[in-house]
Amino acid sequence: MPSFRMGVAFGASDTDLDFGAIGRVGATEYAATASLQFRFFRRVNLVASAGALLGGTLQSGNRRFDIDPGWVIAGGSSVVILDGSSGPVFVVASVTLALSFAQTSERVPAAPSTDLRGRDIRIGALAGHTFGPLNAYVAARGFLGGVDWTLDDRTISGGDAHHYQVGAGASLRIGSIDLLAEGMPLGERSLTFGAGWSF
Repeated sequence: MPSFRMGVAFGASDTDLDFGAIGRVGATEYAATASLQFRFFRRVNLVASAGALLGGTLQSGNRRFDIDPGWVIAGGSSVVILDGSSGPVFVVASVTLALSFAQTSERVPAAPSTDLRGRDIRIGALAGHTFGPLNAYVAARGFLGGVDWTLDDRTISGGDAHHYQVGAGASLRIGSIDLLAEGMPLGERSLTFGAGWSF
């Protein structure tokens, strides 16, 4: 029987963007999103999410830029390869496509606002174990994509210097409600907290 899950999440990420000629730029972003997940065939999930980039910073040498609020949208799918019913481990594979847009402004008087556009496709896998209502897991994701940034009247293109992230997380189910926490300390660093309602 098909089922649905509505969720909200808050996340922070910190990484280095490689723009080639100007070198690496440190990037920190904060985002809040809402999602709707549809599950069918017991093992396949489709999910769509949209939300707001709440802000952040870019650091290029001695120049510092604020990332103004913007938007982010994403869609993807996950497949439960092992659900843990026939063994101690569950395994899930996923793919996600995301787009984002915001404007940046340098921290100097009368600095103009310029565009910052991001896109990526992520392929990931997680494996974990269930302890009663608690699911604990380790996860790894690799991604491709890029960032276009207008700087000093020209648009430069780059991408994440790492193209991967590795970490762990846990979710706690209380009836039809679940709470999630995830930390990715390796590669693109991120911290995410979320909650969902299944029906």
